Amino acid sequence: MYKILLNRNFVLLLTGMTISRLGSGIDFIGLNLYVHHVFGSGKILGTFMMAKMLPAIFFGPLGGYLADHYSRKKIMIICDTLRALLILGYIFTKDLTTFFIIGIITSALDKIYTASSNAILPNIVEKEDLMKANSIMRMASSPTTVIASMAGAVIVSFLNFQWIFIIDSLSFVISTICVTLIIIITQTEKKGSTKEGILEEFRGTIEFLKTQPIMIFLVIVKTIDALGSGAYNMGLPLFAKTLAMSRGAAYGWLVGIWSAGVFFGSLMTDYISKRFKISTETFFGISILIMALGMGLTFHFNSLYPAMISIFLGGIGDGLSNVLFFTVLMKDTPDKMRGKILGTASSMVISTVAFGMGLSGFFIDKYPIRVTTDFATYMILLSVFIGIIYFSFKSKKELERT
Repeated sequence: MYKILLNRNFVLLLTGMTISRLGSGIDFIGLNLYVHHVFGSGKILGTFMMAKMLPAIFFGPLGGYLADHYSRKKIMIICDTLRALLILGYIFTKDLTTFFIIGIITSALDKIYTASSNAILPNIVEKEDLMKANSIMRMASSPTTVIASMAGAVIVSFLNFQWIFIIDSLSFVISTICVTLIIIITQTEKKGSTKEGILEEFRGTIEFLKTQPIMIFLVIVKTIDALGSGAYNMGLPLFAKTLAMSRGAAYGWLVGIWSAGVFFGSLMTDYISKRFKISTETFFGISILIMALGMGLTFHFNSLYPAMISIFLGGIGDGLSNVLFFTVLMKDTPDKMRGKILGTASSMVISTVAFGMGLSGFFIDKYPIRVTTDFATYMILLSVFIGIIYFSFKSKKELERT
Protein backbone atom coordinates (compact mmCIF):
# COMPACT_ATOMS: atom_id res chain seq x y z
CA MET A 1 0.00 0.00 0.00
CA TYR A 2 2.63 2.47 1.04
CA LYS A 3 4.44 2.46 -2.32
CA ILE A 4 1.90 5.07 -3.33
CA LEU A 5 3.55 7.41 -0.84
CA LEU A 6 6.42 7.61 -3.31
CA ASN A 7 4.02 9.41 -5.64
CA ARG A 8 5.01 13.05 -5.17
CA ASN A 9 1.73 14.46 -6.43
CA PHE A 10 -0.35 12.25 -4.17
CA VAL A 11 1.74 13.18 -1.13
CA LEU A 12 1.31 16.87 -1.93
CA LEU A 13 -2.46 16.47 -2.26
CA LEU A 14 -2.64 14.39 0.92
CA THR A 15 -0.52 16.88 2.86
CA GLY A 16 -2.48 19.90 1.69
CA MET A 17 -5.86 18.33 2.37
CA THR A 18 -4.81 16.99 5.77
CA ILE A 19 -3.45 20.33 6.95
CA SER A 20 -6.47 22.26 5.67
CA ARG A 21 -8.76 19.66 7.26
CA LEU A 22 -6.89 20.12 10.53
CA GLY A 23 -7.35 23.87 10.34
CA SER A 24 -11.01 23.52 9.44
CA GLY A 25 -11.55 21.11 12.32
CA ILE A 26 -10.03 23.56 14.76
CA ASP A 27 -12.13 26.31 13.21
CA PHE A 28 -15.30 24.21 13.54
CA ILE A 29 -14.85 23.93 17.30
CA GLY A 30 -13.70 27.51 17.80
CA LEU A 31 -16.12 29.19 15.43
CA ASN A 32 -19.21 27.61 16.95
CA LEU A 33 -18.05 28.61 20.42
CA TYR A 34 -17.17 32.08 19.16
CA VAL A 35 -20.60 32.62 17.60
CA HIS A 36 -22.26 31.68 20.87
CA HIS A 37 -19.76 33.84 22.78
CA VAL A 38 -20.38 36.91 20.61
CA PHE A 39 -24.14 36.67 20.19
CA GLY A 40 -25.07 34.68 23.30
CA SER A 41 -27.87 32.77 21.62
CA GLY A 42 -28.28 29.07 21.01
CA LYS A 43 -30.91 29.87 18.39
CA ILE A 44 -28.45 32.02 16.43
CA LEU A 45 -25.78 29.33 16.71
CA GLY A 46 -28.18 26.66 15.43
CA THR A 47 -29.29 28.87 12.55
CA PHE A 48 -25.67 29.68 11.71
CA MET A 49 -24.71 25.99 11.64
CA MET A 50 -27.70 25.17 9.44
CA ALA A 51 -26.91 28.06 7.10
CA LYS A 52 -23.40 26.67 6.60
CA MET A 53 -24.88 23.33 5.55
CA LEU A 54 -27.23 24.77 2.94
CA PRO A 55 -24.57 25.43 0.25
CA ALA A 56 -24.00 21.67 -0.02
CA ILE A 57 -27.35 21.32 -1.78
CA PHE A 58 -26.42 23.57 -4.69
CA PHE A 59 -22.66 24.07 -4.68
CA GLY A 60 -21.78 20.37 -4.60
CA PRO A 61 -23.28 19.74 -8.05
CA LEU A 62 -22.07 23.15 -9.28
CA GLY A 63 -18.58 22.37 -8.06
CA GLY A 64 -18.76 19.10 -9.95
CA TYR A 65 -19.77 20.90 -13.13
CA LEU A 66 -16.89 23.35 -12.77
CA ALA A 67 -14.46 20.48 -12.11
CA ASP A 68 -15.48 18.88 -15.41
CA HIS A 69 -15.01 22.09 -17.42
CA TYR A 70 -12.09 23.92 -15.88
CA SER A 71 -8.71 23.07 -14.40
CA ARG A 72 -9.35 21.21 -11.15
CA LYS A 73 -6.00 22.31 -9.83
CA LYS A 74 -6.77 26.00 -10.44
CA ILE A 75 -10.21 25.64 -8.85
CA MET A 76 -8.63 24.19 -5.71
CA ILE A 77 -6.04 26.98 -5.57
CA ILE A 78 -8.68 29.68 -5.98
CA CYS A 79 -10.94 28.14 -3.32
CA ASP A 80 -8.10 27.77 -0.81
CA THR A 81 -6.88 31.32 -1.42
CA LEU A 82 -10.33 32.83 -0.99
CA ARG A 83 -10.99 30.81 2.15
CA ALA A 84 -7.65 31.87 3.65
CA LEU A 85 -8.69 35.50 3.24
CA LEU A 86 -12.35 35.18 4.20
CA ILE A 87 -11.71 33.27 7.44
CA LEU A 88 -9.72 36.24 8.75
CA GLY A 89 -12.87 38.33 8.38
CA TYR A 90 -14.24 36.86 11.60
CA ILE A 91 -11.49 38.67 13.49
CA PHE A 92 -12.53 42.11 12.28
CA THR A 93 -16.30 42.01 12.68
CA LYS A 94 -19.02 41.17 15.15
CA ASP A 95 -21.85 41.90 12.76
CA LEU A 96 -24.29 39.01 12.55
CA THR A 97 -25.03 39.43 8.85
CA THR A 98 -21.32 39.47 8.01
CA PHE A 99 -20.83 36.30 10.03
CA PHE A 100 -23.52 34.57 8.00
CA ILE A 101 -22.11 35.84 4.70
CA ILE A 102 -18.59 34.62 5.52
CA GLY A 103 -19.93 31.29 6.78
CA ILE A 104 -22.07 30.62 3.72
CA ILE A 105 -19.39 31.67 1.21
CA THR A 106 -16.63 29.62 2.85
CA SER A 107 -18.97 26.63 3.01
CA ALA A 108 -19.80 27.03 -0.68
CA LEU A 109 -16.09 27.23 -1.53
CA ASP A 110 -15.51 24.08 0.51
CA LYS A 111 -18.06 22.16 -1.57
CA ILE A 112 -16.54 23.43 -4.84
CA TYR A 113 -13.06 22.51 -3.59
CA THR A 114 -14.18 19.04 -2.51
CA ALA A 115 -15.65 18.25 -5.92
CA SER A 116 -12.37 19.13 -7.62
CA SER A 117 -10.17 17.43 -5.03
CA ASN A 118 -12.12 14.18 -5.39
CA ALA A 119 -12.16 14.40 -9.18
CA ILE A 120 -8.46 15.19 -9.45
CA LEU A 121 -7.27 12.07 -7.63
CA PRO A 122 -7.50 9.77 -10.70
CA ASN A 123 -5.49 12.40 -12.58
CA ILE A 124 -2.50 12.03 -10.27
CA VAL A 125 -2.51 8.31 -9.39
CA GLU A 126 -2.79 5.23 -11.54
CA LYS A 127 -6.18 3.55 -11.78
CA GLU A 128 -5.02 0.41 -9.97
CA ASP A 129 -3.79 2.56 -7.06
CA LEU A 130 -7.08 4.40 -6.49
CA MET A 131 -8.25 2.16 -3.65
CA LYS A 132 -4.89 2.50 -1.89
CA ALA A 133 -5.02 6.26 -2.34
CA ASN A 134 -8.56 6.49 -1.02
CA SER A 135 -7.67 4.27 1.93
CA ILE A 136 -4.80 6.53 2.92
CA MET A 137 -6.90 9.67 2.44
CA ARG A 138 -9.66 8.29 4.70
CA MET A 139 -7.10 7.01 7.21
CA ALA A 140 -5.60 10.48 7.46
CA SER A 141 -8.98 12.10 8.08
CA SER A 142 -9.77 10.10 11.23
CA PRO A 143 -6.87 11.13 13.50
CA THR A 144 -7.03 14.61 12.02
CA THR A 145 -10.62 14.98 13.24
CA VAL A 146 -9.68 13.92 16.77
CA ILE A 147 -6.53 16.08 16.89
CA ALA A 148 -8.40 19.09 15.51
CA SER A 149 -11.12 18.78 18.15
CA MET A 150 -8.57 18.56 20.95
CA ALA A 151 -6.46 21.39 19.51
CA GLY A 152 -9.51 23.60 19.10
CA ALA A 153 -10.49 23.05 22.71
CA VAL A 154 -6.95 23.81 23.93
CA ILE A 155 -6.62 26.97 21.84
CA VAL A 156 -9.98 28.29 23.02
CA SER A 157 -9.05 27.50 26.63
CA PHE A 158 -5.58 29.04 26.72
CA LEU A 159 -5.50 31.58 23.88
CA ASN A 160 -8.11 33.87 22.36
CA PHE A 161 -10.51 33.13 19.52
CA GLN A 162 -8.45 35.09 17.00
CA TRP A 163 -5.83 32.34 16.92
CA ILE A 164 -8.48 29.89 15.73
CA PHE A 165 -9.02 31.89 12.57
CA ILE A 166 -5.33 32.69 12.04
CA ILE A 167 -4.43 28.99 12.22
CA ASP A 168 -7.26 28.03 9.88
CA SER A 169 -6.19 30.71 7.40
CA LEU A 170 -2.58 29.49 7.51
CA SER A 171 -3.75 25.93 6.88
CA PHE A 172 -5.39 27.06 3.65
CA VAL A 173 -2.21 28.89 2.64
CA ILE A 174 -0.18 25.71 3.12
CA SER A 175 -2.79 23.74 1.19
CA THR A 176 -2.56 26.26 -1.65
CA ILE A 177 1.21 25.82 -1.83
CA CYS A 178 0.89 22.03 -1.89
CA VAL A 179 -1.70 22.05 -4.67
CA THR A 180 0.35 24.55 -6.69
CA LEU A 181 3.26 22.09 -6.70
CA ILE A 182 1.15 19.22 -8.05
CA ILE A 183 1.89 18.14 -11.61
CA ILE A 184 -1.13 16.58 -13.31
CA ILE A 185 -0.35 13.20 -14.93
CA THR A 186 -3.50 12.62 -16.96
CA GLN A 187 -6.14 15.17 -17.77
CA THR A 188 -8.69 15.58 -20.48
CA GLU A 189 -8.89 18.94 -22.18
CA LYS A 190 -11.10 21.41 -20.36
CA LYS A 191 -13.26 23.45 -22.70
CA GLY A 192 -14.99 25.80 -20.31
CA SER A 193 -18.71 26.28 -20.74
CA THR A 194 -20.30 24.47 -23.66
CA LYS A 195 -23.40 24.89 -25.78
CA GLU A 196 -24.83 21.78 -24.20
CA GLY A 197 -25.69 23.61 -20.98
CA ILE A 198 -25.65 22.53 -17.37
CA LEU A 199 -29.05 20.82 -17.32
CA GLU A 200 -28.31 18.86 -20.48
CA GLU A 201 -25.00 17.70 -19.06
CA PHE A 202 -26.62 16.51 -15.86
CA ARG A 203 -29.23 14.67 -17.92
CA GLY A 204 -26.38 12.98 -19.75
CA THR A 205 -24.83 12.07 -16.42
CA ILE A 206 -28.11 10.55 -15.26
CA GLU A 207 -28.31 8.54 -18.48
CA PHE A 208 -24.81 7.24 -17.79
CA LEU A 209 -25.76 6.27 -14.24
CA LYS A 210 -28.72 4.28 -15.58
CA THR A 211 -26.20 1.97 -17.21
CA GLN A 212 -24.26 1.54 -13.95
CA PRO A 213 -26.38 -0.49 -11.49
CA ILE A 214 -23.54 -0.87 -9.00
CA MET A 215 -23.09 2.89 -8.82
CA ILE A 216 -26.82 3.39 -8.35
CA PHE A 217 -26.81 0.81 -5.56
CA LEU A 218 -23.87 2.50 -3.84
CA VAL A 219 -25.37 5.98 -4.09
CA ILE A 220 -28.83 4.93 -2.87
CA VAL A 221 -27.52 2.90 0.06
CA LYS A 222 -24.98 5.59 0.96
CA THR A 223 -27.74 8.20 0.97
CA ILE A 224 -29.93 6.06 3.24
CA ASP A 225 -26.87 5.40 5.38
CA ALA A 226 -26.34 9.17 5.63
CA LEU A 227 -29.93 9.63 6.77
CA GLY A 228 -29.36 7.04 9.49
CA SER A 229 -26.02 8.60 10.38
CA GLY A 230 -27.87 11.83 11.06
CA ALA A 231 -29.82 9.97 13.75
CA TYR A 232 -26.64 8.47 15.19
CA ASN A 233 -24.90 11.86 15.23
CA MET A 234 -27.88 13.46 16.94
CA GLY A 235 -28.34 10.71 19.48
CA LEU A 236 -24.73 10.03 20.44
CA PRO A 237 -24.03 13.08 22.67
CA LEU A 238 -27.37 12.56 24.43
CA PHE A 239 -26.69 8.86 24.88
CA ALA A 240 -23.20 9.60 26.22
CA LYS A 241 -24.72 11.64 29.04
CA THR A 242 -26.48 8.50 30.32
CA LEU A 243 -23.16 6.73 30.87
CA ALA A 244 -21.36 6.96 34.18
CA MET A 245 -18.71 9.54 33.30
CA SER A 246 -18.55 13.15 34.34
CA ARG A 247 -18.75 16.21 32.10
CA GLY A 248 -19.68 14.28 29.01
CA ALA A 249 -16.28 12.59 28.82
CA ALA A 250 -17.98 9.47 27.46
CA TYR A 251 -18.88 11.36 24.30
CA GLY A 252 -15.23 12.16 23.66
CA TRP A 253 -14.25 8.54 24.18
CA LEU A 254 -16.96 7.27 21.86
CA VAL A 255 -16.06 9.70 19.08
CA GLY A 256 -12.37 8.88 19.48
CA ILE A 257 -12.96 5.12 19.35
CA TRP A 258 -15.25 5.53 16.35
CA SER A 259 -12.48 7.47 14.58
CA ALA A 260 -10.05 4.65 15.40
CA GLY A 261 -12.48 2.21 13.81
CA VAL A 262 -12.71 4.35 10.67
CA PHE A 263 -8.91 4.41 10.52
CA PHE A 264 -8.67 0.63 10.84
CA GLY A 265 -11.44 0.02 8.30
CA SER A 266 -9.82 2.35 5.79
CA LEU A 267 -6.48 0.62 6.35
CA MET A 268 -7.92 -2.84 5.70
CA THR A 269 -10.05 -2.09 2.64
CA ASP A 270 -7.41 -2.71 0.00
CA TYR A 271 -6.15 -5.87 1.74
CA ILE A 272 -9.63 -7.37 2.12
CA SER A 273 -10.50 -6.50 -1.46
CA LYS A 274 -7.49 -8.44 -2.73
CA ARG A 275 -7.54 -11.25 -0.18
CA PHE A 276 -11.19 -12.19 -0.56
CA LYS A 277 -12.60 -12.39 -4.05
CA ILE A 278 -16.02 -10.87 -3.45
CA SER A 279 -17.98 -8.52 -5.65
CA THR A 280 -17.89 -4.79 -5.01
CA GLU A 281 -21.59 -4.60 -4.18
CA THR A 282 -21.32 -7.47 -1.69
CA PHE A 283 -18.24 -5.98 -0.02
CA PHE A 284 -19.93 -2.59 0.17
CA GLY A 285 -23.14 -4.13 1.51
CA ILE A 286 -21.27 -6.05 4.22
CA SER A 287 -19.41 -2.87 5.18
CA ILE A 288 -22.65 -0.95 5.57
CA LEU A 289 -24.13 -3.83 7.60
CA ILE A 290 -21.15 -3.73 9.97
CA MET A 291 -21.50 0.03 10.29
CA ALA A 292 -25.25 -0.04 10.95
CA LEU A 293 -25.13 -2.93 13.42
CA GLY A 294 -22.15 -1.47 15.27
CA MET A 295 -23.65 2.00 15.53
CA GLY A 296 -27.16 0.76 16.27
CA LEU A 297 -26.10 -1.61 19.04
CA THR A 298 -24.04 1.11 20.70
CA PHE A 299 -27.20 2.74 22.01
CA HIS A 300 -28.32 -0.50 23.71
CA PHE A 301 -25.48 -0.65 26.23
CA ASN A 302 -25.59 0.83 29.70
CA SER A 303 -21.84 1.09 30.25
CA LEU A 304 -19.05 2.71 28.31
CA TYR A 305 -16.77 -0.21 27.47
CA PRO A 306 -19.20 -2.42 25.51
CA ALA A 307 -20.48 0.74 23.80
CA MET A 308 -16.89 1.51 22.77
CA ILE A 309 -16.47 -1.95 21.26
CA SER A 310 -19.71 -1.60 19.36
CA ILE A 311 -18.98 1.87 18.02
CA PHE A 312 -15.48 0.73 17.03
CA LEU A 313 -17.11 -1.90 14.79
CA GLY A 314 -19.38 0.81 13.42
CA GLY A 315 -16.33 2.89 12.60
CA ILE A 316 -14.70 -0.04 10.80
CA GLY A 317 -17.77 -0.43 8.60
CA ASP A 318 -17.81 3.30 7.94
CA GLY A 319 -14.15 3.28 6.91
CA LEU A 320 -14.59 0.30 4.61
CA SER A 321 -17.72 1.65 2.93
CA ASN A 322 -16.33 5.15 2.39
CA VAL A 323 -13.20 3.88 0.64
CA LEU A 324 -15.24 1.56 -1.57
CA PHE A 325 -17.81 4.24 -2.35
CA PHE A 326 -15.36 6.86 -3.55
CA THR A 327 -13.08 4.38 -5.30
CA VAL A 328 -15.89 2.98 -7.44
CA LEU A 329 -17.17 6.44 -8.33
CA MET A 330 -13.68 7.63 -9.24
CA LYS A 331 -12.63 4.52 -11.13
CA ASP A 332 -15.76 3.78 -13.15
CA THR A 333 -16.75 7.33 -14.11
CA PRO A 334 -15.45 8.98 -17.31
CA ASP A 335 -13.22 11.97 -16.62
CA LYS A 336 -15.60 14.37 -18.36
CA MET A 337 -18.38 13.69 -15.84
CA ARG A 338 -16.42 12.59 -12.78
CA GLY A 339 -16.73 15.97 -11.10
CA LYS A 340 -20.50 16.10 -11.51
CA ILE A 341 -21.03 12.60 -10.15
CA LEU A 342 -18.66 12.99 -7.20
CA GLY A 343 -19.85 16.51 -6.42
CA THR A 344 -23.51 15.55 -6.55
CA ALA A 345 -22.99 12.34 -4.57
CA SER A 346 -21.06 14.17 -1.84
CA SER A 347 -23.72 16.86 -1.77
CA MET A 348 -26.48 14.29 -1.37
CA VAL A 349 -24.67 12.59 1.51
CA ILE A 350 -23.95 15.83 3.39
CA SER A 351 -27.46 17.18 2.87
CA THR A 352 -29.05 13.92 3.93
CA VAL A 353 -26.98 13.77 7.12
CA ALA A 354 -28.17 17.27 7.98
CA PHE A 355 -31.77 16.34 7.18
CA GLY A 356 -31.43 13.17 9.25
CA MET A 357 -30.15 15.14 12.23
CA GLY A 358 -33.05 17.55 12.04
CA LEU A 359 -35.65 14.83 11.58
CA SER A 360 -34.26 12.59 14.31
CA GLY A 361 -34.10 15.53 16.72
CA PHE A 362 -37.86 15.81 16.47
CA PHE A 363 -38.36 12.12 17.32
CA ILE A 364 -35.69 12.00 20.03
CA ASP A 365 -37.59 14.69 21.89
CA LYS A 366 -40.68 12.46 21.92
CA TYR A 367 -39.28 8.92 22.18
CA PRO A 368 -36.30 7.16 23.77
CA ILE A 369 -33.06 7.62 21.84
CA ARG A 370 -32.74 3.96 20.88
CA VAL A 371 -36.19 3.96 19.26
CA THR A 372 -34.97 6.52 16.74
CA THR A 373 -31.55 4.94 16.24
CA ASP A 374 -33.05 1.46 15.90
CA PHE A 375 -35.39 2.70 13.19
CA ALA A 376 -32.40 4.21 11.38
CA THR A 377 -30.54 0.91 11.68
CA TYR A 378 -33.46 -1.14 10.33
CA MET A 379 -33.85 1.28 7.44
CA ILE A 380 -30.17 0.92 6.47
CA LEU A 381 -30.21 -2.87 6.84
CA LEU A 382 -33.33 -3.17 4.69
CA SER A 383 -31.79 -1.11 1.88
CA VAL A 384 -28.68 -3.31 1.89
CA PHE A 385 -30.62 -6.58 1.86
CA ILE A 386 -32.82 -5.41 -1.01
CA GLY A 387 -29.74 -4.41 -2.99
CA ILE A 388 -27.88 -7.66 -2.36
CA ILE A 389 -30.95 -9.73 -3.27
CA TYR A 390 -31.32 -7.73 -6.48
CA PHE A 391 -27.72 -8.32 -7.51
CA SER A 392 -27.98 -12.00 -6.60
CA PHE A 393 -30.92 -12.45 -8.97
CA LYS A 394 -29.15 -10.36 -11.59
CA SER A 395 -26.02 -12.51 -11.40
CA LYS A 396 -28.11 -15.68 -11.56
CA LYS A 397 -29.87 -14.49 -14.72
CA GLU A 398 -26.55 -13.59 -16.33
CA LEU A 399 -25.21 -17.07 -15.57
CA GLU A 400 -28.33 -18.67 -17.06
CA ARG A 401 -27.84 -16.67 -20.27
CA THR A 402 -24.30 -17.95 -20.62
